[in-house]
Amino acid sequence: MSTVADSLLEVLVHAGVRRIYGVVGDSLNSFSDAVRRSGGAAAGGVDWVHVHNEEGAAFAASAIPTSSRVSWTRSGPARRPAGSRSHSGR
Repeated sequence: MSTVADSLLEVLVHAGVRRIYGVVGDSLNSFSDAVRRSGGAAAGGVDWVHVHNEEGAAFAASAIPTSSRVSWTRSGPARRPAGSRSHSGR
């Protein structure tokens, strides 16, 4: 049976995505399972490359010299974009 995650992964594969950089978590379990079941890039699917944090995923994906770059992360409790952290300037 095909799931929404399988369908989304199929779209990404047809778009030329062979590698996804990201951080897995509860909200991504079904998608990361679809990636696992795809068999990896060598089998015509997608490789998942786990990175330390969200910023690492974005930097790694941006280093790929193609138009098919994906950085996929989950949102956790009290997470804010890096640019929104407040600094006192002292």
